[in-house]
Amino acid sequence: MGKTIQIGNLPYSVDDRDLARLFAPHGSVHSAKVCVHFDTGLSTGVGFVEMDSDPEGESAIAALNGRPHGGRILAVCWSKPCSDSHETRQEMFGPMNIADEIAPPEGKPERRGLP
Repeated sequence: MGKTIQIGNLPYSVDDRDLARLFAPHGSVHSAKVCVHFDTGLSTGVGFVEMDSDPEGESAIAALNGRPHGGRILAVCWSKPCSDSHETRQEMFGPMNIADEIAPPEGKPERRGLP
């Protein structure tokens, strides 16, 4: 099985079956999934496709990236594994707790939130 392909800027009307049909002319589609908002169940405009081989994926990316579909221009590329970005996320959120590290001035009570 090939790597995962990420598709952005999908029309909100596209479902899993439509996404699989879009990629089928370029090779065997192993899986196709359109992401939906957990609360509303509506499409987020992002999807993921796994094809049976990397050459089929390359063919699909070359054919579909930048192509109009349903009035929108598709953005199609290889998806990066989550493990590649894990350390970046930890570094990004580390400095956010700087306020917790600062001690209040002597004699003044610490105030958090609204008065």
